[in-house]
Amino acid sequence: MTYAPRFSLGDNTHFFHLRLAQPASNLLIQRVDVWRMALRLGMRQWPFVITDAVVLPGEFLTILHFPDGDTNYAQRWRLIKSVFSRHVPAPETAKPARKGDKGIWRQGYEAHLMRDTAEYCRYRERIIMAPVRAGLVVRPHDWAWSSVHRDDFSTMAAPPLPQVA
Repeated sequence: MTYAPRFSLGDNTHFFHLRLAQPASNLLIQRVDVWRMALRLGMRQWPFVITDAVVLPGEFLTILHFPDGDTNYAQRWRLIKSVFSRHVPAPETAKPARKGDKGIWRQGYEAHLMRDTAEYCRYRERIIMAPVRAGLVVRPHDWAWSSVHRDDFSTMAAPPLPQVA
């Protein structure tokens, strides 16, 4: 069954995959409250909409929709990651990459512009199935930190995307 988003992909919908520096860490799950707070702050500072997302123990996968003509996602991730890092302790075995860095995040992140609906559907499925592929649960709905709970997947129809201010 295919899924067609109810919005134009345009030039402002991207997939992102962020990883912690220590792959075995579960810091994002332990401090998911801080991660959510950092995301909300980022949305308030530089608007965007999270269309799909999953928080894994050491990874965050998401599809973000930006205002038309605004694709400066680097400043958003810099703010979000730094807010999170300031509010959690540094890992004991952290190796900071530069001064002021706690060594929490792997440098950089995967970013991919959605070109068409088929590509969007592939990345959305990657997000939905990530906890299953990681061996954390048997079914996507069994994972608490996923946008899968927000949508009705019996019809594979997601709610329309709200306008980004």
